[in-house]
Amino acid sequence: MRDRPVKVKVRRKIFSNTKWHICADSIEDLKSGTTVEDYVVLEAITPRDDQVTGCTVLPIFEDRILLLRNYRHPAERYFWEAARGFIDPEEEPITAALREVKEEVGLVANTHDVVPLGYCFPESSTMIARAALFAIVGRAINTGSLDKSEPGLGQARAFSFAEINQMMGDHEIEDATTCIAIDRFMRSRKLH
Repeated sequence: MRDRPVKVKVRRKIFSNTKWHICADSIEDLKSGTTVEDYVVLEAITPRDDQVTGCTVLPIFEDRILLLRNYRHPAERYFWEAARGFIDPEEEPITAALREVKEEVGLVANTHDVVPLGYCFPESSTMIARAALFAIVGRAINTGSLDKSEPGLGQARAFSFAEINQMMGDHEIEDATTCIAIDRFMRSRKLH
């Protein structure tokens, strides 16, 4: 991109784990000359050129959307969320979507049931991470087995479209990628 109004003077990696580098950038606004030190950036570790690091998946079966009631320790509260997770190295986003629904909701679906809903940056001011959004619409086999190793992962609950609309209107669903996936899916239904 040629027209960058901000220059990264220095990026220091201050911590890394298997999924993230936490960086402190020294940045300069090229128009005003203002410099900001220690601008925190979370850089997802991914080999993908498109910066897609994870997926969010709305499982939709029998005209009901399944959401999880997950506890997120950084915010110290529960959130209604779609199934989601990181994309494994060498894994395609659609494959990750099917895997996440199996692990978090216990459902096995087919590739032809997956509806792409585009991409989004969940927090573009601090994260270099892009999410692939999907709905899985159709029939699925309930395996009854869930991955219980993720801290805070809650139980799935099915909601009608009317209930989801009410929850969105009442701001009961606050997770960004879940809100975007719901909005895009609902808008696509109105177009058909």
